[in-house]
Amino acid sequence: MTTITDGYTPTQRKMLALLGDGQPHRVEELKKCLLDDLSSNAAVRDHLSQMRKLLRLEGKNVLCVWWHRCRQYQLVRAL
Repeated sequence: MTTITDGYTPTQRKMLALLGDGQPHRVEELKKCLLDDLSSNAAVRDHLSQMRKLLRLEGKNVLCVWWHRCRQYQLVRAL
């Protein structure tokens, strides 16, 4: 039996746990899930891109939304 997190890396699982509340989260929050404190925003985007491929198979997605004048990411169910 496969679980929902089988295809995700440990870093991506941390990001999913953070995004799991359904609220928008800033890039800075997602960067805290990465192993390297000096990681760039591009590293976050790379992880999100890979996560989106797996999430779409589950009927979910991570959207980029503008909230309080900054870019944030939010886990949502796909229609």
